[in-house]
Amino acid sequence: MAKVLTAAGIANLKPGATRREVHAGGGLYYVLQPSGRASWAFRYRAPGSGINKKLTFGDHPQIGLKQARELADEAKAKLRAGRDPAAEKAQTLAKAKAGPATDELVEGVVELYLRRHAIPNTRERSARETKRILTVELEPWRGRRLADIKRKDVFLLLDGAVDRGAPSAAAQLLAHLKGLFNWAIGRGIVEANPCALVKPPAPKSRARVLSDAEVVRVWRAADQAGRFGALVRLLLLTGCRRSELANAKWSEIDMEGRVFSLPAERSKNGQAHSVPLSDLAMATLAGIKSEGGAPFIFSSDRGRSPVKNFDLPKRRIDRLIAEIAGEPIPHFTLHDIRRSCASSMAGLGIAPHIVEAVLNHRSGAISRVAGVYNRFDYAGEKRVALARWADHISAIVAGRRDDNVVEFASANAEK
Repeated sequence: MAKVLTAAGIANLKPGATRREVHAGGGLYYVLQPSGRASWAFRYRAPGSGINKKLTFGDHPQIGLKQARELADEAKAKLRAGRDPAAEKAQTLAKAKAGPATDELVEGVVELYLRRHAIPNTRERSARETKRILTVELEPWRGRRLADIKRKDVFLLLDGAVDRGAPSAAAQLLAHLKGLFNWAIGRGIVEANPCALVKPPAPKSRARVLSDAEVVRVWRAADQAGRFGALVRLLLLTGCRRSELANAKWSEIDMEGRVFSLPAERSKNGQAHSVPLSDLAMATLAGIKSEGGAPFIFSSDRGRSPVKNFDLPKRRIDRLIAEIAGEPIPHFTLHDIRRSCASSMAGLGIAPHIVEAVLNHRSGAISRVAGVYNRFDYAGEKRVALARWADHISAIVAGRRDDNVVEFASANAEK
């Protein structure tokens, strides 16, 4: 009867000129190389085919005799169940080498969440906003497994939104993240929600309005910033929201009628909005090269899709301002441009309800005068207002005094 291999027996084995396999019982072998390297192997017949196969467990002494026998027992249990342990190990290694499955990655789970939950269970506009937030804001997580996302990753993402001056966007993002993770828990994709104990950033009221001197600096910097600079100029000239212009299509521009028609599905309040285009706005559009019939005006892929990354081009605008003026101006966001447009038109003496009509607001002053005017578009008044504002920009950029300006208490500088 063959002696059972023991730990002491292993210690007494010496490497020889050739490779040796010493039987350790039950199909387990201690493999000793001439170099002195030792490892464990389990030999068996594959279920069904009866082919002789070998399953390796790793090196000795990292894996001792006791652990090797436990691994052999596990392999035998799989064989009794009709499974092939070596084939299963090969599949596991191949999967690890290939990386996580698509449906485990953040972008894969988001796509599934939108298709299975958000789109069927929410209004079209809400589902569209959910898709925008989760695809744009989670770009830094692309390629990562959702289950690997930790609380610190959530805070880094939210801090980025707050640092770019959008705490309300950070709060929205957190709400969508909580919904995504809770849904993923229910599907068994993740075990815990890293957002569970995260509180939304406190909203911070902004009052940043660009002064005339700052408008001039932004305008001149935009002149050197290519297509994104044209976007910034049109934000100044129209008072539109960033997303409204960034997603604009050539088909929404009536060159003959000199109007930008914002469809209801892209409007924040769900109402279609017409934006009259001044001479300066038309000249800005004329300077943008159309990309061979591609639909989008502002794009980073030749017009096939709208621009999504605003951080890098905005930082370039900031650098250009500092280079042109010799110093930077206090931090401002693209949304501050819209506020500046509204404040400056008020400073030109334009009535509050007309300013709100330009901004496509349907509350405040415009709701109070709607019964008197009985008009909801104010197309003519909006055209006059935006033309006066464009003339004012032309004047201050040229260094001329604009005598149409009505002096008012300025909130142009950040406190």
